[in-house]
Amino acid sequence: MSASFGLKEVSAAYSRMRGYVHRTPVFTSHNINVLAGTQLYMKAENLQKTGSFKARGACNAVFLEKERNPNSPGVVTHSTGNHGQAVAYAAKCAGLPCSVVVPKDTPKVKCDAIREYGAELVYCQPTPTSSLSCRALWEAAAKKS
Repeated sequence: MSASFGLKEVSAAYSRMRGYVHRTPVFTSHNINVLAGTQLYMKAENLQKTGSFKARGACNAVFLEKERNPNSPGVVTHSTGNHGQAVAYAAKCAGLPCSVVVPKDTPKVKCDAIREYGAELVYCQPTPTSSLSCRALWEAAAKKS
């Protein structure tokens, strides 16, 4: 299967999210290189906005939604942590409402972090079927508003 994107799309994504994500450092380690028998590079995405690389993809997706649909009613996702935080962050930056569907047993610290970016939390049962059903209902409601 070939990729449906190229340098043009990557450059557009970079332009879209520039200013909203960090340029994180790349590190090397002599000892790890010796163990691996090759030169390895480690991107410190733990230093990224929201604490993970997921901010990059979320910003690109949410900003692209806003670009394509300036009157977007907002975004909805399902997550128990980093992805939800990243989408909530991106939605806040884009000025869009955001709802994150989370299993009801998601740790409070994760829910608080998502909520801190302005997202509304929607709780569901901790099963794949419940998550999908809840997300579908929430997306349908958002389209009606």
